[in-house]
Amino acid sequence: MKKAILSALIFAPLFAGCVSTTDTNTSANLDRNAAVAELTTRMDTLGYFHPVTVQVGIDEFLNMSAIILERQRKVMGEYRTQTDNYRDVQAFLYAHQKSTPEQLQAAIAEFDAGAKNKDEEIGHKIAAYNLANEGIYQQNVALATDLTVEIAKSAYILSQYSTAVAQATAINVGGKYV
Repeated sequence: MKKAILSALIFAPLFAGCVSTTDTNTSANLDRNAAVAELTTRMDTLGYFHPVTVQVGIDEFLNMSAIILERQRKVMGEYRTQTDNYRDVQAFLYAHQKSTPEQLQAAIAEFDAGAKNKDEEIGHKIAAYNLANEGIYQQNVALATDLTVEIAKSAYILSQYSTAVAQATAINVGGKYV
């Protein structure tokens, strides 16, 4: 039973850190730029940059949440760039899925030459989309590394000092409600 609860506590932040980039019907009515700006302001106001020190054994789990939040803050712009360009880029790449890299570059140049303005060109959209994907990937790698360290610390602390952590938690909780 203890192992199941411990596993749930450790892996819950990992699953919470995963984000879907697909659109839903309700998101079609959302002004995403305004929503991202408001969310960014709220995140910056609340803060997440400094590790918390509430109680050993609990701090590590709280800090994992802070790590996930900070990562989300860092990649919101990349997700926005990705979603802005997703349909055009995917449609173009699907149409040229059997092309070699050289053929794809020629198709991009030909497509962009026929565009009436910069917004109709596909080359810069593909570049921005790929750059956003790479930024998201790099942040996910950093997140996985940070979470692995925090999980290892948590596992060690709980394996060595679970009774002391439980007692400290009971005292802290009891002291707040007395």
